[in-house]
Amino acid sequence: MVPMASFEGSTLPPVERLKAFAQLTPGYDPVLPEGAAVEEFQVRCRAWLLEDLVLTANNVTAVELHRTEAHVQNYNRDTYTIILLQRGSWSAELDYGTIRVGSGQLCIMDFNSPWLVKGTAQDNIMLVVPRSVVHAAVPDAPRLHGRTLDGAAGRLFAEHLLAVTRHLPEMSERDVSLVRNATMALLTSAIAALPSERPQVVTTSVRAAPITAIRAFIDQNLTLPTLDASLICERFAVTRPTLYRAFKEAGGVGAYIQSRRLEAVHAQLADSDDKRPLAEIADEYCFSSPAHFSTAFRRRYGYAPRDMRTGGVHIDAGALFHFYQKTLGSD
Repeated sequence: MVPMASFEGSTLPPVERLKAFAQLTPGYDPVLPEGAAVEEFQVRCRAWLLEDLVLTANNVTAVELHRTEAHVQNYNRDTYTIILLQRGSWSAELDYGTIRVGSGQLCIMDFNSPWLVKGTAQDNIMLVVPRSVVHAAVPDAPRLHGRTLDGAAGRLFAEHLLAVTRHLPEMSERDVSLVRNATMALLTSAIAALPSERPQVVTTSVRAAPITAIRAFIDQNLTLPTLDASLICERFAVTRPTLYRAFKEAGGVGAYIQSRRLEAVHAQLADSDDKRPLAEIADEYCFSSPAHFSTAFRRRYGYAPRDMRTGGVHIDAGALFHFYQKTLGSD
């Protein structure tokens, strides 16, 4: 059988279920919506290991998931999570605006970014994929955080996830490699079909629109040496205190710019076809020196940029799955 771990919240006293769920999700804080009774919280999780991928099927009542910059720094998991909502809906406050995801939609969340998700009661399937695997398969992928996988390729991938989840309990270990490769092939096609434009966002006020525009401006000018708070204030006619408040969660606009530059560099280093020297890439993204770049990169990701080139970085899906086994219990 395919390695599996499972958790039934109904086996715990009601007041212990949310606490157990929090232990299962150390990368963010689960919080019940205002007015919800802890006794009503329910959760059921199943997880399977597919070589370097982890697939989970989950049933959970209404909950909010808070992932802050502190979580990103303290719980570094360099992965994407692709989420298929089978039932229910949620909104996600991301670093560039708010998106809404409904039943039947596929969404990609980047674990190197903060978010605040507010979800109704839902059934979902989640696929955890190492960033290096995604960018090796689709080197020119646009920024994926908060993107929905629509169109024919997205629908086919969603149907695949549903079918795999349904049949995994009866599969043998010999099937794992075939299923893993088929899953990545369909995911690659769905990502490749994405338009280059940023996803549509929902803004809740007139003031939110300029902040969304500022984030888009930063993304478009990561290699611009003069990209800083002064340039942004001048271009968008905002004051420094206003700009700081908008990026306070990220530690200020300077910290946000550096974070986005590091994400861009990381994606390039994951591209095996990009053979440029590290110093050249660091200079392109406006780091003051190779040493400054290396220090910032290691602080963000927990390993040196040169490790990406030497093959010394491997996202251990087994470690993540064994964490699930330890936390959930294994079958």
